[in-house]
Amino acid sequence: MSYSCTDFTDSILDALGIEVPEESWDSPSDQADLALAEIDRRSLTDRELATVLAALRYWQGITLGNPAGLAAIQLPDRLSVEEIGALCERLRGGRDGEVA
Repeated sequence: MSYSCTDFTDSILDALGIEVPEESWDSPSDQADLALAEIDRRSLTDRELATVLAALRYWQGITLGNPAGLAAIQLPDRLSVEEIGALCERLRGGRDGEVA
C-alpha cells in the first residue's frame, strides 16, 4: 500500500481530532502548526502528570470508600492552585459543554 505525505498528514490530524480551517487546507505549514499546538496542549510535565495521577488515585479512594488514602500519595513538588487551574484550562482546550 502506498502512503503519501498528504495521507500521513491527514492521519495525524484525524488522530488528534483537528478540523483544519478552510483557509489552511492548502498550507502544510499551517496544518503542522495546528498538530504541534495540539500535541503540546496534551503533553504533561512530570509535575503535572504527578498531580493528575494523585487526583485520580484520590478519586479512586473516594469511590472505594477510602478517602484517607490521599495521605499515602507523595507529591514533593506540588502544583499551585493557579497552576492546577491553568492545567485544567489547557486540558479542556477551550471546549464548551460538560467537560469539567
